Amino acid sequence: MTTQSAELDLHPVYRFSGLGRPLDPARTIDKVVLIAVAVACVCAAAWGWWVDGDAPLGVGWAGVHAAVVLVLSWALTRELAPDDKLAGFVAVGLVALMWPRFASRTEGLDLAVLAGTLLAVRLVTRSVGKPATAWDAPVASALFLAVGVWASWTLVALGTVALALDAWLPAPNHGPRKRHMFYALGLAAATLVLVLSADAPLEIPAHPLVLAILGGLVALAVITVPEPLALGDVDREPLDHTRVRSGLGLGLAAALLLSVDSGLPLFAVAPHWACLSAVCVGAVILAVRRRLSTRDRKVGS
Repeated sequence: MTTQSAELDLHPVYRFSGLGRPLDPARTIDKVVLIAVAVACVCAAAWGWWVDGDAPLGVGWAGVHAAVVLVLSWALTRELAPDDKLAGFVAVGLVALMWPRFASRTEGLDLAVLAGTLLAVRLVTRSVGKPATAWDAPVASALFLAVGVWASWTLVALGTVALALDAWLPAPNHGPRKRHMFYALGLAAATLVLVLSADAPLEIPAHPLVLAILGGLVALAVITVPEPLALGDVDREPLDHTRVRSGLGLGLAAALLLSVDSGLPLFAVAPHWACLSAVCVGAVILAVRRRLSTRDRKVGS
């Protein structure tokens, strides 16, 4: 099946973008995610009304915030660990448990940095099964810049690296997008301007030992991540090993950079670390399952 014919059988988003991955209620996993998010939305709104005593507008925002942060956390974890379906739900559970503590302190910045990180990682992994289209790169660059100006300049730096990686990393099924290097250079210049004009310097965040341990575990996962079995949505071809590994490394770099930006509250990065923690837990389980499966096949033969 060609990429063009496959696109016609899928969601219309795939026809126009190489970065969009819509939730499809026809898929069991996506249906479970939508149900979980709906429940979380109601529970968060009830929390805002009963515990925090929010006004109606605040109650509505609590529900919307919880729904969006859970969807983004699930999607980011699926990008970081495309073979591990369970890790996405572990991340959702961790973020849901932490939500009452960080939701009121982030002012929506957590949503912005999550979305920016998700966009960067998806550019690299190409989990959609097709490269970014001609329209995706300028739109993505504009979003990186907008989020970087509003939330943290580190998102502009992250976008720079993501576009540069997409321009040069191997892509057996579609080839690299060399033109993305021009967008990367533009974002690199913007990063320099933002760094020179930034009021808040970099600083060591709170709980550095915990973050260092988590970072080390994720770095180990980056090194040991096995050849992916997950298929691209459109082309139904296995994802590239180098790109999946680079995407996970980019997710770790995002969490570290965001954590040391003193202009961004550390609570806004909590969902990132939840996603990375879920990947670490899932990596162990996935490795054990693959080892057992290989042993069973050897015994059977």
